[in-house]
Amino acid sequence: MSRQRDVRYTPKAKTRRRRSARRLSHTDTLETRVASAPLRLSPARTTRRRWDGVISPRIISVLVILGGLWAIYMLFGQPTFYVYGADIRGNQVVSAEEIYQAAGIDSTSIFWVNPRTVQANIEALEYIKNVEVSVKLPAQVRITVDERLPQVLWRSGDRIFWVDAEGVFLPAKTEAVSTGIELQIEDVDGQALKQIDPRIIRAAQRVYRYKPALNHLYYQRDLGLLYPNEQGWSIYLGKDDSNISAKLRVADALAQKLLAEGIAPTYIDVRDPLHAFYDIP
Repeated sequence: MSRQRDVRYTPKAKTRRRRSARRLSHTDTLETRVASAPLRLSPARTTRRRWDGVISPRIISVLVILGGLWAIYMLFGQPTFYVYGADIRGNQVVSAEEIYQAAGIDSTSIFWVNPRTVQANIEALEYIKNVEVSVKLPAQVRITVDERLPQVLWRSGDRIFWVDAEGVFLPAKTEAVSTGIELQIEDVDGQALKQIDPRIIRAAQRVYRYKPALNHLYYQRDLGLLYPNEQGWSIYLGKDDSNISAKLRVADALAQKLLAEGIAPTYIDVRDPLHAFYDIP
């Protein structure tokens, strides 16, 4: 007799299969719905930071501006940065007050002082040749000048000038200024000159060096320098500043010879000491 295998049907197993089928069917339905649904994009929401208890950027900007204005006021508004004097050097003829007034910097902020402008203002003075200007905080200005120092006093008619080593004519100052000028040149022609050959000035200085008694010389346009000797004879020295000592020795020797011979010339010309000559009236 054959055994039959009992096959039991368990309702639970059947139920699980049905639930699984339902679940699969529900998932498919959701996927289908999601796939068929239209795609909508919305901007992301940003969270704003609240400045509770913190200084806002506007206040910071205002503070920065106010700080800048205060710094400008401190630099341009404080008396510490204003010029009320200067260190002036190198002047002998022009007074420090005159140089300072010509500079045009009094009561000016140091930040507005332009050394080139100050230099041009001072060089406009007749006795100033070169100027160096330097500035330094808080309000220091140094001015160094190179003056045109007068070498001789020049008379032309009723006009009086000072002449420097370069032959530049300068108006003689009326106030007492220690220049040490002891040498004078009188212009016989009475010319109105602005500048003369500097060799004339050097020649006059050498004459005065060799003969200090000759501190008053004369100048004539065609002849150059000349002077009257002890006998009143005119001695022509010329315009060349070389061989001055030789010219003076020849003039003295020739004058002594003529005096011994009883000759009274009108003049003795030693412009060329090797070929000196004289004129008899």
